[in-house]
Formats: sequence, C-alpha cells, structure tokens
Amino acid sequence: MSKTVINGEILAAHEGGGREVLFYAGTPVMRYDKREKPYYLSFSLDPASVDMSRLNTGRAPFVVDHMEDVGHQIGVIETAWLADGARAMVRMSARPEFKGIVDDIDSRILSNVSMAAEVIERVKMPEMEDGIPHVMASMWRPLHISVVARGADHNAQFLSDRLDLSDLLERPADAGAASLVDRARFLLALAKHRFEAGL
Repeated sequence: MSKTVINGEILAAHEGGGREVLFYAGTPVMRYDKREKPYYLSFSLDPASVDMSRLNTGRAPFVVDHMEDVGHQIGVIETAWLADGARAMVRMSARPEFKGIVDDIDSRILSNVSMAAEVIERVKMPEMEDGIPHVMASMWRPLHISVVARGADHNAQFLSDRLDLSDLLERPADAGAASLVDRARFLLALAKHRFEAGL
C-alpha cells in the first residue's frame, strides 16, 4: 500500500456553509517511481474499488497544504460519494485565523483542492499516447482533502462562488436571469447531494 496525492475542485457552496468538492475528476496524473522514471497514475471510479469509509466518518479533515494538524485543519468532511468523479461535502471552520483563506476560496483566488489517498491495489494499464507507462489504483482509500495553490489534476478546483441559500430563495422572481440560473444550479446540486447521501 502507498499514499499519494491527487487534485480536484470545489464545486459549490451549500446551506450552512458547506461546499461540494470534486476531489478527483478521473484525470491520470504524472508520478515518478523510486528510480525517478515517470508513469501515469489514475484511480478507478468503480464503486467497488473505492473505500470511502474514512471520509464518511464525519470527522475526516479538510486541511491546508496537506498539513494534518489542528493548526491547519480548515474544515471537516461531512460525507463523500461517487458521481461523475469523487465528491465530498465539506463544512468550513469559522475560526478567525482562517477567514482570509475562506474568503479567497469564495472569491476563487484559491480554487484548487487535492486528496491524499492510500493505494491498496494497482493494475498495469496500456501505455499512454506518449509511451509513458500507466498504472491504475484498482483499490484505494481517500484519507483527507486539502486546499492547495496548484495540483496535479488540472480538473480539480473550486467550481463556483459561495452561494447563500437564504439569499437565493428570497430573491424576487424578476431579479434577473443570472440569479435564476444561480438558484436553479444551487437547488439541483443540493437535491443531488441529498439523493446520493440518502438524506
């Protein structure tokens, strides 16, 4: 078994300050073996291949720069599931020392996230078009998610600004097309999350 780090994106904000995170989009990422030779690593998104138990305890950390200590835990992962990639619902801390980071996330200055994962089993795949070997994690377990400045998976990022549920629901119907699109996007994402989580 080995531990690795892959990147994703925060999709949307939800009721109570939660944010939906796409922490793995399925993109093969470049890695290097012990001999410093490159290979691509991808993760199977077959439900039988992913052990989400750690992220579904309600206590798994959402951290800054993969630092797993109290001083860098900016939030908690409330639930995780598979749907067009690997996703999670994250609740942010209200601690004053994190306000600047949370503000930067909301304004999309910080838009990338990354996962730390334990690779339990891996299988050799056909080489990529550039001739570099490709390995897939056929059994793996995500351990935590982190906000980062830059990640390996270019498809991993925060997808939208923070959306406030009460603000969306209280907007008048003639508030404009943009607000209606925001409202529809938010409610669809929230309904999808609740359905996937069995809520």
